[in-house]
Amino acid sequence: MDPVYESVVDPASLMTSGIPLVLHTVVFVMQVGLASYLGIQGLLLLRSGEGGVGEGAEAWGFVSVPSDRRLLAGAGSLGVGLMLLAPVAAGAPDAIGGFGLVVALGLVLGLRRQATRRSALGGLALASIVLVGVFSLYEGRDPAKQLRDIGSKANDWRQHELDWQLDNDRRSPKVGDLAPDFELADTTGDNSVRLATFRGERPVALVFGSYT
Repeated sequence: MDPVYESVVDPASLMTSGIPLVLHTVVFVMQVGLASYLGIQGLLLLRSGEGGVGEGAEAWGFVSVPSDRRLLAGAGSLGVGLMLLAPVAAGAPDAIGGFGLVVALGLVLGLRRQATRRSALGGLALASIVLVGVFSLYEGRDPAKQLRDIGSKANDWRQHELDWQLDNDRRSPKVGDLAPDFELADTTGDNSVRLATFRGERPVALVFGSYT
């Protein structure tokens, strides 16, 4: 590779963008995980019997709710889970996701107070609310929606990057340049063919692939 071009794309220079991208991904995973936790909690409450979710589900971080509050708590939990994903999944305003975080904090704290045992999953849900909330306030955008936009822009700019590499790598042929000369064996393998021997005599089509 051209030393000048190699210095331009030094991997160490990518760290300034790589570290924030990793952080965005971690926050995105926590946001989706929080929404999934609340959604599953809501479905369990809505489908449970008189005893609420049950002790088995409590062991996994879900709580048992009295029958007179079961439908309200289940609908609220499921609704909040959907609100957290609404900006990225349905293009809703970022404010809906932010409002969902505030409601999620009160909901999770309220449900944890009713639980007969505390679980690591419930604690992780609270930590996720705090991290996603702080990140949202700092960035001023919904984290999941922002990561989706970053990925979309990266994909759009990939072709521009390839074009830039072609223009700045002095080894690569440019439009209008003569094709670089090379020599290959023919289909029999007994003779060699050099591209330069056809120059000025006939058109040459290069087919890259396998054939039988």
